[in-house]
Order: sequence, then structure tokens, then C-alpha cells
Amino acid sequence: MKFHQLPVGARFAWRGDTWRKTAALTATRDAGTAQQKLVPRSADVTRLADDGAVIDASPELPVKLAGDLVETATWKCVDHVRTVMDGLDPPLSSTQSAALAAALERSAQQMLSTLAGQRSPD
Repeated sequence: MKFHQLPVGARFAWRGDTWRKTAALTATRDAGTAQQKLVPRSADVTRLADDGAVIDASPELPVKLAGDLVETATWKCVDHVRTVMDGLDPPLSSTQSAALAAALERSAQQMLSTLAGQRSPD
């Protein structure tokens, strides 16, 4: 995986050390030091879980996916995030929870609408 594909906060291995991504182009050594380094966007890195286990890259998707599978997977993801939201400790306020749920719903709808507009003629 390339460095630019990591989310901020992710742990990763690079050049024999463990790092944590702190911004789009920077990382901090994850060994209790404050050493920061610029990391090229194109750097090959290995994503790590907080316990140090390697996180496998996402499997390569087929060129075409059935629309119903994409829609089902999208709403399963939304449901999973809602379940995680409900279990947060400390819990979100009702205002935060409602705002996040609405944003999640809008994002899923936007993604599905965008994908629907990308249909290729068969």
C-alpha cells in the first residue's frame, strides 16, 4: 500500500521502523519518541494494527460489480457504523448522534448516486 492511502492516525511499517501517520505527508516514529519525518506519498508501507499485527490490504475487486451487491454492502456498512456509534463510551450526545447518522445516510446516498451515474453501456 502507498503512504497516501493510509488514513491519518494509522500505524504502519516503513524502512524497518514503526510509524504513525500524523498528516498528509508526515509521520511520527511510534517508539515513544517525537521524531517526525516527511514521507513521500508514493512510499510503500505496510499498515499495522495497534497490536502490531499486519493488516491485510483490501482484496482486489472485480472490474464490474452487481448493483444490488454494492447497495447491500453499502447499507450493511452504514448499519455497522450505527451499531458502533451506539456502543461508544462515553456515548455521543443525542445531537451528535443524530448529526452523524444523517451525515452517514447522506454519504451513502451520494456514493450510490455517483456509482449509478457511472454505469457503462453494455
